[in-house]
Amino acid sequence: MKKTVILLMACLMSLTMNAQSITEGKLPALYGQTVKFEVDWSQLKINNLGVADWLAYRSAEQPEWDARKELDKELKPTVLEQVLPQLNKYMQVKDVAFLPAPQKAKYVLVFIPVNVDKKGNNLDRVQIRDAATGEKLCQLTVDGKGGHFGTMSNLWGDGFRSAGKRLGSFLAKKITK
Repeated sequence: MKKTVILLMACLMSLTMNAQSITEGKLPALYGQTVKFEVDWSQLKINNLGVADWLAYRSAEQPEWDARKELDKELKPTVLEQVLPQLNKYMQVKDVAFLPAPQKAKYVLVFIPVNVDKKGNNLDRVQIRDAATGEKLCQLTVDGKGGHFGTMSNLWGDGFRSAGKRLGSFLAKKITK
């Protein structure tokens, strides 16, 4: 019985470790490209609450904190601070660079946080679009595992670092010359 439970847990863990997948379209030829990196916060939910509801909840939970400032100045910047470096680290071998504002780019990667919990666990949608037309070429999902200790900003950083690693690893395996 013990062996069966351990085997089931190992299978479940292996499935959650590879939770990213292409859900629409086909990955374009990114090898050797400079790709614009954007973040779209329009679909964000925090602990399954819309932003306005979460701000009201957070303000009631900790009235001494400015929840709006915390969201805009501490939590949202963690995507650029954590996802982008991890993504670029994995993509160096494919000669791909993701930049927030490149001079010229054929493609745009849009990172869309969908749900982030208090511990930084997150579910994200990623779209790769044609920079000239805005046409969506590919969409995939990525999840990130948050932390256990620290401030909410620190935990979000852990989660988005994990999402960046998973996204970079996934793309590095899929991109060919």
